[in-house]
Amino acid sequence: MVQIRRRIHYNLGQASPDEDTVKWYFLIVNEPREIELIRNRIYQQLQEIHTRGTLSEGLVPQSGGIHYELIWLTTLLGEFPSNKYQSVYGGLWKRDRTLARLSPKTESKIETILRREGLTDVPKID
Repeated sequence: MVQIRRRIHYNLGQASPDEDTVKWYFLIVNEPREIELIRNRIYQQLQEIHTRGTLSEGLVPQSGGIHYELIWLTTLLGEFPSNKYQSVYGGLWKRDRTLARLSPKTESKIETILRREGLTDVPKID
């Protein structure tokens, strides 16, 4: 069994040039029940969400039950309330610029991120 640290990676960027919305990405690594709680707390903090979705989710191989979920959302709120990080999740938060500009069409980028973090056993394609 591999020791996987539970955590949240996040990033944000402009949703599109002609809109005022911001697109957030969150990679949540935890137990499934905790992922659901954390996701709902994120949604509460970034209220007035325009759109949202899941790019990838699954079991971390050889982790003893740890899962990951890579989600995105668009909102007008371009800043996470700084005093709310710990109320959403008390563990590790990391800004991860590689999460920028992901979409379901960029599967290879998603797999690269997950592989880099040790969250998938998909081999690297050269």
